[in-house]
Amino acid sequence: MNESLISHFLHTRSATVVMSLLAVAGALAALATGRVTDFCGDGGFVMSSPDGWFTGAVASFSVNVAVVVSIAVLSIVINKQFNTMRSLSSLFAGLFMIMVAATPSQLARFNSGSLLAVVFVGAAMLLFSAYQNFSSQRRVFSAFFFLSAGTLCQYAFLLYVPVFLIGMAQMKIFNVRNVMAAVLGLVTPLWILMGFGIITPDDFYLPDISLAWKHYADPAVLTVFVTAVLTAFVGIMFFMMNMIKILSYNSRIRAVNGFMAIAMIATVIFTLFDFNNIATYMPLLSWLAAYQAGHFFATNTNARSYIGVFVLLAVYLGIYGWNMSV
Repeated sequence: MNESLISHFLHTRSATVVMSLLAVAGALAALATGRVTDFCGDGGFVMSSPDGWFTGAVASFSVNVAVVVSIAVLSIVINKQFNTMRSLSSLFAGLFMIMVAATPSQLARFNSGSLLAVVFVGAAMLLFSAYQNFSSQRRVFSAFFFLSAGTLCQYAFLLYVPVFLIGMAQMKIFNVRNVMAAVLGLVTPLWILMGFGIITPDDFYLPDISLAWKHYADPAVLTVFVTAVLTAFVGIMFFMMNMIKILSYNSRIRAVNGFMAIAMIATVIFTLFDFNNIATYMPLLSWLAAYQAGHFFATNTNARSYIGVFVLLAVYLGIYGWNMSV
């Protein structure tokens, strides 16, 4: 087969479907062979962690796969709707699926990380759609409402509030009305729950930030740590290679890519300083790193660009094999 055809195929939705099916099959194999570790964190201020929302293995697997696949679909929608890569490539979504599946527990069990990632992606779409629209209070309110609601069951959501405030400035919508909309979005979930008597001040508690790896064996901790470091390196490396290209884009696309870069750097920092909660950041870190890698390959489509894609896929498939062997 002609090399240029291989490179072109990797950017098609057919290739993304193949990668997604491979990722799901890998997670299913891990579940069937007992290579999936249950999460045991409790990082919420009011509600229990999403890690324990589904006790049945099949239900947890099904819900999580649906959530992660929806993130991959939203990835394609974001690129198509906002033209963030100046290309219709869907490789970004396929790489994300493979990166998540490299750590089987991230795909085979519903967890805080999947919830954080899908809420972040949805809120980011709302933010992108509000570019230079000073009357976008509803979208700003909704984005911060979802972040605040997530905070009730996982404190990591709270760390992304400053990231989205910076994002408002990047989207050129940082004015008094939109800031007030953000503040209202943050307080509304508690307002509703307390107003209906669902929760009371006595229900609040400080999250236990030492629980995430409580029952993990050392080899499992090592593989996830290595995966996190590698994914952070991949994201930063490809972002640096994308920088010159991004500077040539128009202001709207530069703003979106700037937000993605800041979110990735913030997530790397959160992962390093909140290592006990690393599992919560991993899916989002994978999504942000996959975006940078997909962006690079989408704008560098020479005949042999497929080699770089295959190398990246091979590395994560190797990590998957490592996880399956420990």
